[in-house]
Amino acid sequence: MTDTQPTFEAITETLCAEDADVAPGKMMRSPGITWGGKVFAFHYDGAMVFRLGKRFDADGAGLTGWSYLSPFKHKPPMTGWIVVPDAHTALWPDLARQARDVMKAERSE
Repeated sequence: MTDTQPTFEAITETLCAEDADVAPGKMMRSPGITWGGKVFAFHYDGAMVFRLGKRFDADGAGLTGWSYLSPFKHKPPMTGWIVVPDAHTALWPDLARQARDVMKAERSE
């Protein structure tokens, strides 16, 4: 267990309590958070990864040290998914809510 695992677990618990459609899940063998059965955030290697969409401006949000999720050696990064390092754990709860809301908005379209 990394030192950020308890933070991730607390965020998962809070979001599950706030929204009946939020539940724990898995993404790439890592613990994740789902809405309506689809993952919108997960904990990976001490960081959190959020599905915030291609229009999300990580630099404008004040994030440093972030990157796009790039799990495949021979494929380009997944630009809709942002990896946010543990330096920004204080922002993780709000980013998780934003990612959930992006998922909700996409489902309602």
